[in-house]
Amino acid sequence: MKWLLGVFLCVSVALTAVSADAAKPLRKDKARINATYTPFRGVSVIPADMDGKRGPDWIRVGLLNADVTPGEHTFSLASTFTKGPFGGISTSRASVAATVRAGFQYKAIGKVVGKEVQVWLIEMKSGKRISTVGSAPYSTCYPNQYYHC
Repeated sequence: MKWLLGVFLCVSVALTAVSADAAKPLRKDKARINATYTPFRGVSVIPADMDGKRGPDWIRVGLLNADVTPGEHTFSLASTFTKGPFGGISTSRASVAATVRAGFQYKAIGKVVGKEVQVWLIEMKSGKRISTVGSAPYSTCYPNQYYHC
């Protein structure tokens, strides 16, 4: 039962950080990749790295959103989803290629298709897909195994 309380606390902190980060003004010389955070339903997707690089050299750290330089990039998108309260947490990571433009905001999207997760980026204003579709099999970690995963 302690793990369920831990999940609830993580969700609360993440939702607060996501809403605070999304409210920050976007610099005109950057593009923003926004995470999709859907706890307990759907697939949550966050930008994990860009062009094989992680961290401050390419990301303005906002918990789940990233401001990036415009241009052609390859993004690694990490996804998670649950299969009910005792179904464990499933994770996957896939790459997509996209050209992002300064002053635009994009959103990382994902869905489960069979035994894989598909991910892509959309332009937030139009809702149109702007990247390739990446897919990868997912692995599931159950509550009694969290310390192994």
